[in-house]
Amino acid sequence: MPAVDMRSRRRTLLETERRKDIVRAAEALILRRGFGRLTMDDLAREAQFSKATLYKYFRSKTEVVAAIFVNYFDRVRERLERIRERKIGHAAQLREFIRAVLEMHEESRNFSQALMVDEEFMKKMGVLLADERRVPAEDRKFVSMMKDRLGALSA
Repeated sequence: MPAVDMRSRRRTLLETERRKDIVRAAEALILRRGFGRLTMDDLAREAQFSKATLYKYFRSKTEVVAAIFVNYFDRVRERLERIRERKIGHAAQLREFIRAVLEMHEESRNFSQALMVDEEFMKKMGVLLADERRVPAEDRKFVSMMKDRLGALSA
């Protein structure tokens, strides 16, 4: 493999790891303080990155939270796909789907509870139910991403 390809591959892996580090730091901060008190300054400190580095990966805390949800939905989808690929009967497959969803819910329970009691987060989630023409411009990407992920789960 040429050196340029290897450097590009390493850079991509590093960027992926940095995004994961930022998402993990955001989850920890949200659990401790709530979404409404999450600031990009605190997130940069928690992730141990400069604020400039943080903004290279995420433009706002809404984008960070969207990444948390995308990560969650992707993990659910991957888990359900692994079950779907197994050669077991429909009833057994349904039981496995239900078990997987309940386990994933249990694993994320503390985080979900922290978000559900956060007033600012609940306002943000309200845009998912709103008429898309009335959604503020800064939330449209978030709404679109969440709808895409939810649609992929039901496909």
